Amino acid sequence: VDSGILDMVSTYWRVDGNEEAVNKGIVLGTILGKKLKLRNEERSLVTPRMKNGRISGRMLHELGMGNTQIFDQTVINKHNPAFVHISIDASSSMGGKKWKNSQTAAVAIAKAASMTSNLDVVISYRSIQQGGGNHQSVQPLMLIAYDSRKDKFSKIQQLFKYLNPCGTTPEGLCFESVLNEITKTNKGVDSYFINFSDGWPGFSNGDIDYCGEAAVNHTAAQVKKIQQAGIKVLSYYIEEGNYGYSSIDNFQKMYGKSAEKVDVTNLMALAKTLNKLFQ
Repeated sequence: VDSGILDMVSTYWRVDGNEEAVNKGIVLGTILGKKLKLRNEERSLVTPRMKNGRISGRMLHELGMGNTQIFDQTVINKHNPAFVHISIDASSSMGGKKWKNSQTAAVAIAKAASMTSNLDVVISYRSIQQGGGNHQSVQPLMLIAYDSRKDKFSKIQQLFKYLNPCGTTPEGLCFESVLNEITKTNKGVDSYFINFSDGWPGFSNGDIDYCGEAAVNHTAAQVKKIQQAGIKVLSYYIEEGNYGYSSIDNFQKMYGKSAEKVDVTNLMALAKTLNKLFQ
């Protein structure tokens, strides 16, 4: 953070507002953690009168009558361990209320996950980085800011206030890296991808011009590739910001049935969409 190496990390820009959004997310997440019932549920089924298993005390008297089926068998159904990758659009169009709402919701999910058994969370940001200080050398950036498998939750409290949106929207250009990050650790794990975006991809440098219908179609293809890898997708459409209204039509083209247009800071809406995803 102090080095100033990354364009989207700053110790002086909007720190107070960002900190307020993070703190709000912690409060929201503490309540949300109690509502994510699906991941914590453990169901047991007891089948009586079996030939083996655990002896049932109430059936012992039947031994004298020649009945050997005096055992109970218990089957416990638990959810598989789960992994959630949260990816947030950190382009300039996400500034203002969009950014604060996204940060609040992402922090809330991470906080809820910290209260839930067998649920790990990674939070990453999609942005751009100036390579040599000019437009020709700019590159897409995927910044992994938090990984619950190795980071303490306190990292979010200490450092997320320094993160800010900047530059253009590489969107689908970053999704191959997201897919690689998820699939390298998802054996025997239920995997989920949660996206926050305002729905308009665009990026250019000396090599490519990534925009319009071609960028929308490419992002849609990348999302499909993620789903084909067995990863469930949930994509939140973020609106209400400093840069006006962007069409949800393109957003739905890119994310299909996984697209959700809800207030991501509304506890009930957030819990409902997450529990639907985790079913």
